[in-house]
Amino acid sequence: MRADAVLEGTLRCSDGSVRAGIRLIRASDGKALLADTFESRANRLFALEDSIAEQVAPKLALRLNEE
Repeated sequence: MRADAVLEGTLRCSDGSVRAGIRLIRASDGKALLADTFESRANRLFALEDSIAEQVAPKLALRLNEE
């Protein structure tokens, strides 16, 4: 499977808070297409996931190839 971009991230938890750092990287040259940090309470992880997806999804273009 070939990938045009790779999403990497970190997740840190402390005292009921969660911080997620993400980078969307173009696979061909390693250039960061998006970098951001998100913070949330630990009991709102699904909302955190939604926020990240809303930022990343517009940067992606899905292409299906028959191979």
